[in-house]
Amino acid sequence: MLPYFANFRLVAEFSTPFVNQRWFFEALGYPKTSMPNIINGFLMMMVFFLVRIAVMPPYYSKMISTFGTEAFDKLGLRAQFAWIAASICLDVMNIMWMYKIGRGCYKVLTACKKQWADIRENGKQRNSKWKPSNCMLVTSNSPLSTVLGLHYLLWNTL
Repeated sequence: MLPYFANFRLVAEFSTPFVNQRWFFEALGYPKTSMPNIINGFLMMMVFFLVRIAVMPPYYSKMISTFGTEAFDKLGLRAQFAWIAASICLDVMNIMWMYKIGRGCYKVLTACKKQWADIRENGKQRNSKWKPSNCMLVTSNSPLSTVLGLHYLLWNTL
């Protein structure tokens, strides 16, 4: 029984390469609004959500369905407590990290949107660090336009 749940948790590591790549971009001095950083950040957010947050309901549903079974009772009270407590702690941390990742993604997208607005208003770039070509075509506050802008960005760069 526990190997099934351990493998279920191991799937969460699919998000790790994107986290590591983010560190490499930072170490190499890429600005947060660079095209590779934006693409990696978006993919990191999506994969992180899919493999760590979206799997929580099925994981806990399956976990609860094992309560009272012979396999669960064979574990003993200590192992049961360790398994349940570790799962809850990991998921609390995953939710906190997802919140931080979402906030970071929002900050980059709004910074890009502000840069586009400044360029449209003034006709020139104020800060050479921000490149409008890297800031996508996010022109509306709606989540759909953000997703479509990211889709356009990913499609045209791959």
